[in-house]
Amino acid sequence: HDWYRYYGDYAYAAPMPYINRDTADGYFWGAEATWTSRAFERQVLTAGAEYRDNYRQDQDNYDLDPYFEYLRSQKATGFFALYAQDEFSPTKRIIVNLGLRHDRYETFGGTTSPRVALVYKPRERTALKLLFGRAFRAPNAYEMFYSVFPSAPNPDLRPETIATYEGVIEKDLPGRVRLSASAFKYRSRDLITLELDPGLGEMIYRNVESVSSHGAETALDRRWPSGVETRLSYSFQKTTNDEDDSILTNSPRHLAKLHLSAPLGGSKLVCGVEALFTSRRNTLAGGKAGSFLVVNTTLFARELAKGLDISVSAYNLLDRRYGVPGSTEHVQDVIVQDGRSARLSLTYRF
Repeated sequence: HDWYRYYGDYAYAAPMPYINRDTADGYFWGAEATWTSRAFERQVLTAGAEYRDNYRQDQDNYDLDPYFEYLRSQKATGFFALYAQDEFSPTKRIIVNLGLRHDRYETFGGTTSPRVALVYKPRERTALKLLFGRAFRAPNAYEMFYSVFPSAPNPDLRPETIATYEGVIEKDLPGRVRLSASAFKYRSRDLITLELDPGLGEMIYRNVESVSSHGAETALDRRWPSGVETRLSYSFQKTTNDEDDSILTNSPRHLAKLHLSAPLGGSKLVCGVEALFTSRRNTLAGGKAGSFLVVNTTLFARELAKGLDISVSAYNLLDRRYGVPGSTEHVQDVIVQDGRSARLSLTYRF
């Protein structure tokens, strides 16, 4: 069982000062059952079912003083799914994975997602993989039912889908180094996109775009006997709109990441540092959001007391000023992001 709540108070100055409150409450429960069999040599069969009931999806919008109601939406939705997977090895060097999942939603009906993987191991420390899969994202309650001007609802939204094709090579190198490299192509259809409807004069979510992306990624991992771990990765991608072959907004060509973690005085205290580089991206207005490098760090204490973990994190440690492209609903073409910030997290297991 899960519960989610959001509320925001927004101040306006015209025609006189007032506060508008926007809220959303979600209550949902679910269950899942999975069966696995290893009755056959070199074969693993898996099957299962999942159910989820979103029995409250409430959205409200109103002015506080004087009180005036703009939206009171109370919805309930749910879905169930059936899935099966067969993983078998026709030879010692080949693994085949076949999977299928069917989801049925109360809002838009059913969708089926297949998955196929072929793994070949020509040597003990080398693996070649060919992967195919199809997945979807269901429209959420906000995209379907929110209706406060200038936003209009669209209860007829369908899920957006993606088909993925990927080839991967993984190899263990001397010195505890692991290399992985991949080439990929993604095809997304019916992307849920916010656009301005000239006839309504309002913004509405619709399934409007078909997008293709292709590129390559490589990564190096190393683990030292002392417990220090590093990972360096780089990816290149080109994402275009299928209608006119234009470069998609908010889609960087280059991504680079460096991760480093090291134990401090034993295994219970770990310090981690990451550096994330993102290249420039197109904006809706035809401009550019500049490239940026962000450094984050975390100090993690495991089992400080029985069942208790504590972590302290600092984000954008160097206090870089950067922004990301805005959406149709934003005034800004580029939205400036947070400077240096911190987070304290406590986790207790029992």
